[in-house]
Order: sequence, then C-alpha cells, then structure tokens
Amino acid sequence: MSRPAERDIERFARAERFVHRSLAVLMLTCMATAAILYNAALSVPCGLAPEDGLPVGLQVMAPAMADDRLYRVAAAAEAAFTGRWGHPLLADAKGL
Repeated sequence: MSRPAERDIERFARAERFVHRSLAVLMLTCMATAAILYNAALSVPCGLAPEDGLPVGLQVMAPAMADDRLYRVAAAAEAAFTGRWGHPLLADAKGL
C-alpha cells in the first residue's frame, strides 16, 4: 500500500488533469460559439504564466460586423498592459 503523501499527490494529479480538460472544453465551446455566430475575436497578451513563463491571453470578442470595435478595445487593452510593464510583454517571454 502506498503512503498517504503518495496517495495525496496522485489525487492532486488526477484533479489537475480534470481541471485542465474542463478548461479545454470550455475554451473550445467559447471558440465554437464565436465561429458559429460569425463574431470577431482575437487574443491580447495580458501576462505570463508563473509555471512556465508562457504568455497568457485575454480574448476579446465583438459582434458580427463590428471588427472596428474589436480592434479599438484590443488596442486599448494592449496599450494599458504595455504601459503597466513599460515594454511589450512578449519581450519577457522566454523561448518565443
């Protein structure tokens, strides 16, 4: 029989896999909905994941035929993030 700490680690690993699968399904659901409705969408870098230093994105969506609104909101978000960091975020992303 395994020790309690090993069982806890395995239980945590199973829970983590479940959460990752659930988030993937949610993300695909949102993307599919946007595509079906012909909504415009794009992703703006908004941070770096502490685990691996890879960029994390903020998804911006707009109604169909409102691309101009999408670009204005995304540009404002990107400018705010860049102003906060003092340089483009992707300059800090290791390995990209």
